[in-house]
Amino acid sequence: AMRWPRFRWRAVAAFLLAVAPIFPVSREMQPRYALVAWICWVTLFAAAIVLTDLSKPLRTETCVAALVLIAVVNRTEWSKEFQTSKRMSEEARAFFILGPNALLRDPKIPPGAINELKWLKEEYVHDVRGSGWFYDDVFLCAGHAAGKKIWQYDGRRVIEVPPPEFKT
Repeated sequence: AMRWPRFRWRAVAAFLLAVAPIFPVSREMQPRYALVAWICWVTLFAAAIVLTDLSKPLRTETCVAALVLIAVVNRTEWSKEFQTSKRMSEEARAFFILGPNALLRDPKIPPGAINELKWLKEEYVHDVRGSGWFYDDVFLCAGHAAGKKIWQYDGRRVIEVPPPEFKT
């Protein structure tokens, strides 16, 4: 597919234009940022397979290899996403049953979602009020957790942890 110089430079230009918006936000990479570049790569791959002089068996083998690679990458990414979702689920269930003097330390649940969970627990179900959460240990350093129990996800479940001791 790259045997025509005009097409080659257009393909390179299209790829660069697809990737260019990613650079300003490259410090925080999210899958949605790479969507356009991924579409460009898939299109170039399909064009290369169709327009090259590969024999039919070699084309088939290339396509099968690409599908296997896609499946492996998908399973790897899915595993990470599943672990994050599992942790958020465990933390949400634990938060829902925490007592009034309990704090959830560094949850993976986004702040907006945990606010909704707190509303659901306290206003809708009329359960015990007063449980909270924090994302940064500065909260502990400031003494806001005095007399409260701290709970944290340990890799399998949410457990009570002793408050850290800070030396001054």
